[in-house]
Amino acid sequence: MNIPLGPKQSLTSYRKIAIATWNHPRDPSTYAMLDLPVDAALAFLATCASDTPLTLTHYVAKITAHCLAEFDGLNHILRMGQLYCASRWTSSSPRS
Repeated sequence: MNIPLGPKQSLTSYRKIAIATWNHPRDPSTYAMLDLPVDAALAFLATCASDTPLTLTHYVAKITAHCLAEFDGLNHILRMGQLYCASRWTSSSPRS
């Protein structure tokens, strides 16, 4: 799979040691779970005009896009022991 990469990042000694201790991933995706209060988000979505019913997935995707746009240090790819800025990102949610 060819992934467009940004510039290679310089690594600190700490980061090099951390990378060296990781096992080779079969799937390099990262996942996280959080329990958050959503009452304010649902109230906000109820005030938005849209032809499509807006869900928390829409809300989280929009927030994620804003975070990655503002904090580009969050969007990196580890390839062959080197860290690169990713020039794009994808998001997926687990199927229920």
